Amino acid sequence: MVKVINKLTLKSSDRNIILDPICTHLAHNFSAEKISQLLKLIFPALCASCDTYIYDQGLCADCWQKLEPVTEPVCYKCIRPLPYQNITGCCEGCLLTSPKIEKIVAAYRYNDISRSLILRFKYADRLELTHLLARLLMPAFKQICGPDSLVIPIPLHPSRYRERKFNQSSELARKLCSDTNINHRFQPSLLERKKNTKHLGKMPRTQRAKTVKGAFSINAKMNPYLIGKSCLLIDDVITTGSTISEATKTLLKAGAFGVSAICFASTQKK
Repeated sequence: MVKVINKLTLKSSDRNIILDPICTHLAHNFSAEKISQLLKLIFPALCASCDTYIYDQGLCADCWQKLEPVTEPVCYKCIRPLPYQNITGCCEGCLLTSPKIEKIVAAYRYNDISRSLILRFKYADRLELTHLLARLLMPAFKQICGPDSLVIPIPLHPSRYRERKFNQSSELARKLCSDTNINHRFQPSLLERKKNTKHLGKMPRTQRAKTVKGAFSINAKMNPYLIGKSCLLIDDVITTGSTISEATKTLLKAGAFGVSAICFASTQKK
Protein backbone atom coordinates (compact mmCIF):
# COMPACT_ATOMS: atom_id res chain seq x y z
CA MET A 1 0.00 0.00 0.00
CA VAL A 2 2.87 2.37 0.75
CA LYS A 3 4.12 1.80 -2.80
CA VAL A 4 0.65 2.66 -4.11
CA ILE A 5 0.67 5.95 -2.22
CA ASN A 6 4.10 6.85 -3.51
CA LYS A 7 3.03 6.04 -7.07
CA LEU A 8 -0.08 8.21 -6.78
CA THR A 9 2.01 11.05 -5.38
CA LEU A 10 4.50 10.92 -8.23
CA LYS A 11 1.65 11.05 -10.73
CA SER A 12 0.43 14.33 -9.25
CA SER A 13 3.69 16.26 -9.39
CA ASP A 14 7.37 15.50 -8.94
CA ARG A 15 7.61 18.71 -6.86
CA ASN A 16 5.62 17.13 -4.05
CA ILE A 17 6.98 14.62 -1.54
CA ILE A 18 5.14 12.53 1.05
CA LEU A 19 7.25 11.43 3.99
CA ASP A 20 7.39 7.71 4.80
CA PRO A 21 5.71 7.99 8.23
CA ILE A 22 2.69 9.67 6.65
CA CYS A 23 2.56 7.03 3.92
CA THR A 24 2.62 4.28 6.50
CA HIS A 25 -0.14 5.89 8.55
CA LEU A 26 -2.40 6.34 5.54
CA ALA A 27 -1.74 2.81 4.32
CA HIS A 28 -2.77 1.32 7.65
CA ASN A 29 -5.94 3.37 8.11
CA PHE A 30 -7.49 4.05 4.69
CA SER A 31 -8.44 2.15 1.55
CA ALA A 32 -6.58 2.74 -1.70
CA GLU A 33 -9.61 4.55 -3.14
CA LYS A 34 -9.82 6.92 -0.17
CA ILE A 35 -6.09 7.55 -0.27
CA SER A 36 -6.28 8.33 -4.00
CA GLN A 37 -9.05 10.86 -3.41
CA LEU A 38 -7.12 12.45 -0.55
CA LEU A 39 -3.91 12.76 -2.52
CA LYS A 40 -5.75 14.37 -5.43
CA LEU A 41 -6.96 17.06 -3.05
CA ILE A 42 -3.55 17.62 -1.43
CA PHE A 43 -1.50 17.30 -4.62
CA PRO A 44 -3.73 18.31 -7.53
CA ALA A 45 -2.63 17.46 -11.03
CA LEU A 46 -1.78 20.05 -13.66
CA CYS A 47 -3.49 20.57 -17.00
CA ALA A 48 -1.27 19.04 -19.67
CA SER A 49 -1.58 22.18 -21.80
CA CYS A 50 -1.78 25.25 -19.55
CA ASP A 51 -0.60 23.96 -16.12
CA THR A 52 -3.82 24.97 -14.38
CA TYR A 53 -4.54 22.84 -11.32
CA ILE A 54 -7.12 20.14 -12.03
CA TYR A 55 -8.63 17.27 -10.08
CA ASP A 56 -7.44 14.43 -12.32
CA GLN A 57 -4.91 13.84 -15.08
CA GLY A 58 -5.56 15.37 -18.52
CA LEU A 59 -6.85 18.76 -19.61
CA CYS A 60 -8.72 21.49 -17.79
CA ALA A 61 -12.26 22.28 -18.94
CA ASP A 62 -11.13 25.41 -20.78
CA CYS A 63 -8.41 23.65 -22.79
CA TRP A 64 -10.67 20.69 -23.48
CA GLN A 65 -13.27 22.99 -25.05
CA LYS A 66 -10.60 24.59 -27.24
CA LEU A 67 -9.49 21.32 -28.81
CA GLU A 68 -10.87 21.19 -32.36
CA PRO A 69 -11.81 17.68 -33.52
CA VAL A 70 -11.52 17.12 -37.26
CA THR A 71 -15.05 16.82 -38.57
CA GLU A 72 -16.55 15.93 -41.93
CA PRO A 73 -16.43 16.85 -44.71
CA VAL A 74 -12.69 16.46 -45.28
CA CYS A 75 -10.63 14.99 -48.09
CA TYR A 76 -9.88 11.41 -47.08
CA LYS A 77 -6.51 11.59 -48.87
CA CYS A 78 -5.04 14.73 -47.27
CA ILE A 79 -7.42 15.87 -44.44
CA ARG A 80 -8.03 19.23 -46.15
CA PRO A 81 -11.51 20.52 -45.19
CA LEU A 82 -14.05 20.44 -48.01
CA PRO A 83 -16.73 23.14 -48.48
CA TYR A 84 -19.27 20.35 -48.89
CA GLN A 85 -19.31 16.56 -49.15
CA ASN A 86 -18.74 15.53 -52.76
CA ILE A 87 -19.13 12.16 -54.44
CA THR A 88 -15.41 11.33 -54.53
CA GLY A 89 -14.59 12.43 -50.97
CA CYS A 90 -11.43 14.05 -52.34
CA CYS A 91 -10.30 17.63 -52.77
CA GLU A 92 -9.44 18.94 -56.24
CA GLY A 93 -5.71 18.67 -55.60
CA CYS A 94 -5.87 14.98 -54.68
CA LEU A 95 -8.12 14.22 -57.66
CA LEU A 96 -5.44 15.69 -59.93
CA THR A 97 -2.37 14.14 -58.27
CA SER A 98 -3.88 10.79 -57.11
CA PRO A 99 -1.84 10.24 -53.90
CA LYS A 100 -0.82 6.62 -53.38
CA ILE A 101 -2.04 6.54 -49.80
CA GLU A 102 -5.45 4.96 -49.27
CA LYS A 103 -6.66 7.18 -46.46
CA ILE A 104 -5.50 9.60 -43.77
CA VAL A 105 -7.35 10.25 -40.52
CA ALA A 106 -6.52 13.10 -38.13
CA ALA A 107 -8.04 13.45 -34.69
CA TYR A 108 -7.68 17.22 -34.17
CA ARG A 109 -6.87 20.45 -35.89
CA TYR A 110 -3.49 21.95 -35.13
CA ASN A 111 -4.33 24.90 -32.88
CA ASP A 112 -2.90 26.44 -29.70
CA ILE A 113 -3.97 23.53 -27.50
CA SER A 114 -2.93 20.62 -29.72
CA ARG A 115 0.30 22.48 -30.53
CA SER A 116 1.06 22.89 -26.82
CA LEU A 117 0.49 19.19 -26.17
CA ILE A 118 2.66 18.09 -29.08
CA LEU A 119 5.55 20.45 -28.32
CA ARG A 120 5.61 19.41 -24.66
CA PHE A 121 5.48 15.77 -25.67
CA LYS A 122 8.28 16.01 -28.25
CA TYR A 123 10.69 18.55 -26.84
CA ALA A 124 10.10 18.81 -23.08
CA ASP A 125 10.60 15.14 -22.15
CA ARG A 126 6.94 14.83 -21.18
CA LEU A 127 6.63 11.15 -21.98
CA GLU A 128 3.75 10.82 -19.52
CA LEU A 129 1.64 12.66 -22.11
CA THR A 130 1.72 9.46 -24.18
CA HIS A 131 -1.24 8.20 -22.17
CA LEU A 132 -3.34 11.32 -22.75
CA LEU A 133 -2.52 11.67 -26.45
CA ALA A 134 -3.15 7.98 -27.09
CA ARG A 135 -6.50 8.23 -25.29
CA LEU A 136 -7.50 11.21 -27.42
CA LEU A 137 -6.32 9.46 -30.58
CA MET A 138 -7.94 6.10 -29.83
CA PRO A 139 -11.35 6.70 -31.54
CA ALA A 140 -9.61 7.64 -34.78
CA PHE A 141 -7.22 4.69 -34.43
CA LYS A 142 -10.10 2.24 -34.07
CA GLN A 143 -11.79 3.83 -37.07
CA ILE A 144 -8.89 3.31 -39.47
CA CYS A 145 -6.86 0.38 -38.17
CA GLY A 146 -7.66 -2.70 -40.23
CA PRO A 147 -8.00 -6.19 -38.70
CA ASP A 148 -4.53 -7.22 -39.93
CA SER A 149 -2.77 -3.87 -40.44
CA LEU A 150 0.87 -3.54 -39.43
CA VAL A 151 1.18 -0.45 -37.22
CA ILE A 152 4.29 1.49 -38.26
CA PRO A 153 5.45 4.76 -36.65
CA ILE A 154 7.19 7.35 -38.81
CA PRO A 155 10.84 6.80 -37.81
CA LEU A 156 13.47 9.31 -36.73
CA HIS A 157 16.96 9.35 -38.17
CA PRO A 158 19.41 7.73 -35.69
CA SER A 159 21.15 11.04 -35.01
CA ARG A 160 17.80 12.75 -34.29
CA TYR A 161 16.83 9.84 -32.07
CA ARG A 162 20.03 10.16 -30.04
CA GLU A 163 19.33 13.86 -29.64
CA ARG A 164 15.70 13.44 -28.53
CA LYS A 165 16.13 10.07 -26.73
CA PHE A 166 12.77 8.76 -27.98
CA ASN A 167 10.50 8.76 -31.02
CA GLN A 168 7.17 10.37 -30.17
CA SER A 169 5.35 8.61 -33.03
CA SER A 170 6.68 5.25 -31.88
CA GLU A 171 5.56 5.85 -28.29
CA LEU A 172 2.06 6.74 -29.49
CA ALA A 173 1.91 3.67 -31.74
CA ARG A 174 3.16 1.41 -28.94
CA LYS A 175 0.49 2.68 -26.52
CA LEU A 176 -2.32 2.41 -29.08
CA CYS A 177 -1.36 -1.18 -29.87
CA SER A 178 -0.98 -2.06 -26.20
CA ASP A 179 -4.39 -0.65 -25.30
CA THR A 180 -6.08 -2.59 -28.12
CA ASN A 181 -4.17 -5.85 -27.50
CA ILE A 182 -2.43 -5.92 -30.87
CA ASN A 183 1.19 -5.65 -29.71
CA HIS A 184 2.19 -8.27 -32.28
CA ARG A 185 1.30 -5.82 -35.07
CA PHE A 186 3.45 -2.97 -33.71
CA GLN A 187 6.44 -2.73 -36.07
CA PRO A 188 8.77 0.11 -34.96
CA SER A 189 11.83 -1.15 -36.87
CA LEU A 190 10.29 -2.06 -40.23
CA LEU A 191 10.57 1.43 -41.74
CA GLU A 192 13.90 3.23 -41.35
CA ARG A 193 14.94 6.82 -41.91
CA LYS A 194 18.23 6.79 -43.81
CA LYS A 195 18.32 10.50 -44.64
CA ASN A 196 18.76 13.04 -41.84
CA THR A 197 16.51 15.76 -43.20
CA LYS A 198 16.36 19.30 -41.91
CA HIS A 199 13.41 20.37 -39.77
CA LEU A 200 10.47 20.75 -42.13
CA GLY A 201 8.54 23.21 -39.96
CA LYS A 202 8.59 26.36 -42.11
CA MET A 203 9.37 24.85 -45.51
CA PRO A 204 6.88 25.34 -48.36
CA ARG A 205 5.16 22.27 -49.79
CA THR A 206 7.43 21.83 -52.80
CA GLN A 207 10.60 22.11 -50.73
CA ARG A 208 9.29 19.62 -48.19
CA ALA A 209 8.66 17.06 -50.93
CA LYS A 210 12.19 17.47 -52.28
CA THR A 211 13.72 17.32 -48.80
CA VAL A 212 12.10 14.01 -47.82
CA LYS A 213 12.56 12.35 -51.22
CA GLY A 214 14.47 9.12 -50.65
CA ALA A 215 14.46 9.63 -46.88
CA PHE A 216 13.14 6.16 -46.01
CA SER A 217 14.15 2.56 -46.53
CA ILE A 218 12.91 -0.85 -45.41
CA ASN A 219 14.73 -2.95 -42.83
CA ALA A 220 16.01 -5.83 -44.95
CA LYS A 221 15.33 -8.38 -42.22
CA MET A 222 11.71 -7.27 -41.98
CA ASN A 223 10.97 -7.00 -45.71
CA PRO A 224 9.51 -10.53 -46.12
CA TYR A 225 7.08 -9.80 -43.30
CA LEU A 226 5.82 -6.68 -45.14
CA ILE A 227 4.91 -8.24 -48.49
CA GLY A 228 1.17 -8.34 -49.10
CA LYS A 229 0.32 -6.63 -45.80
CA SER A 230 -1.75 -3.52 -45.16
CA CYS A 231 0.12 -0.85 -43.21
CA LEU A 232 -1.00 1.94 -40.90
CA LEU A 233 1.46 4.80 -40.44
CA ILE A 234 1.41 6.76 -37.16
CA ASP A 235 2.62 10.35 -36.82
CA ASP A 236 1.99 13.23 -34.43
CA VAL A 237 1.33 16.04 -36.94
CA ILE A 238 0.57 16.15 -40.65
CA THR A 239 1.26 19.42 -42.44
CA THR A 240 1.64 19.08 -46.19
CA GLY A 241 1.69 15.27 -46.03
CA SER A 242 5.09 15.04 -47.73
CA THR A 243 6.59 12.78 -45.08
CA ILE A 244 3.58 10.44 -45.07
CA SER A 245 3.58 10.38 -48.86
CA GLU A 246 7.27 9.43 -49.10
CA ALA A 247 6.90 6.74 -46.44
CA THR A 248 3.88 5.36 -48.30
CA LYS A 249 5.83 5.13 -51.57
CA THR A 250 8.64 3.28 -49.81
CA LEU A 251 6.31 0.72 -48.25
CA LEU A 252 4.37 0.11 -51.46
CA LYS A 253 7.56 -0.29 -53.49
CA ALA A 254 8.74 -2.91 -50.98
CA GLY A 255 5.56 -4.95 -51.43
CA ALA A 256 2.96 -3.60 -49.01
CA PHE A 257 -0.62 -4.21 -50.13
CA GLY A 258 -1.86 -0.75 -49.10
CA VAL A 259 -1.02 2.11 -46.76
CA SER A 260 -3.16 4.38 -44.58
CA ALA A 261 -2.11 6.89 -41.94
CA ILE A 262 -3.29 8.48 -38.73
CA CYS A 263 -2.06 11.55 -36.90
CA PHE A 264 -2.94 13.40 -33.73
CA ALA A 265 -3.25 16.81 -35.40
CA SER A 266 -3.50 18.22 -38.91
CA THR A 267 -2.55 21.72 -40.03
CA GLN A 268 -4.54 21.46 -43.26
CA LYS A 269 -6.85 24.40 -43.90
CA LYS A 270 -9.26 25.38 -46.64
